[in-house]
Parts: sequence; C-alpha cells; structure tokens
Amino acid sequence: MSGTFHAKEALTVLRGNLAPKGCVMNSASCDPKFRVYAGHVLVFDGWDDLEARIDRPDLGVTPDTILVLRSEWADASDGGRKGLSMPIPRKLLAQGVRDMLRITDGDCDDGGFGAIVHRIAPSACQRGPLSLVRDGDVIAVDTFVRSIRLEVSPAELDRRRNEAA
Repeated sequence: MSGTFHAKEALTVLRGNLAPKGCVMNSASCDPKFRVYAGHVLVFDGWDDLEARIDRPDLGVTPDTILVLRSEWADASDGGRKGLSMPIPRKLLAQGVRDMLRITDGDCDDGGFGAIVHRIAPSACQRGPLSLVRDGDVIAVDTFVRSIRLEVSPAELDRRRNEAA
C-alpha cells in the first residue's frame, strides 16, 4: 500500500503511537479539515458512559473537541456492540455542527457518516495506548502520511502505564 493519499479512498489505514497495529478512518465521508487535524480530547469509557453524558448541557465539549470512546472491543469474538456510530453531542448539533473527529477502538463500519477513526489496535481492553488517553490530551491525525499520534511525552505515558498496573 502506497503512502500517498488519494481523495477517492473511502478508508485510510493510520498507524502511530496511539494505534501501533493500525486503525481505520472513514476519510471519504468526513469534512476535509479532519484529514489533517489535532485537538483536545474528551474521553468516554464505554457506551454506557457515552449515553449517560453525551447530551448533557454541561458537557465540556466544543466543535474542535475530539471525542474518544474506548473499551468497546477486545477482539472479534468478544460479543461487544458492533456497527454503532458515535453521535455528535446534541448541544453541538443545535449550533449547526454536523461533523467532528470521533475515535474508538470499537467497530463503526455501519456506513456512519463523518470523521470516524475506529478499530484502534491494540484496543484499550488489551491495554493498548488508547487506555492511557486522558481528557484534555491532544491527538493528531494526518491522512496524507497515514498517522495518528497521542501528543503526550513517552515519560508521561510510562507514568500512566505504571499507575494503571
């Protein structure tokens, strides 16, 4: 597979310190601004957490926020929810926001529209780097060089990894 991005590609495989084994971005269906993008994250730990908080009026989210949903998928046999699209918060929809970057270790291949990065591997359930992401961290995506990076120092990631052990 070439490292060159082609505008007609429906899916782009990304790799980096957040997804050492790769992940997939629905690049053709997203707003072009998300093809090279960096922003602060808001983390949800599973669908129950997402459903409980996503539409709260006091949710600390802006149109530039990257939504992260983790711990949804360990492997193909885990029986977890598949094919669900991550919603945009209701308060942002009311402001006219129709797309925002959303990242998950789950499977969002149901034809969902927008800037969705899914199937982060290894998953948070497998103690992958996604398990170390905290609210306010910065994630950078670049579909042209096919990369996804968690902009946190290796020393801080080691500290978090040791803290979780």
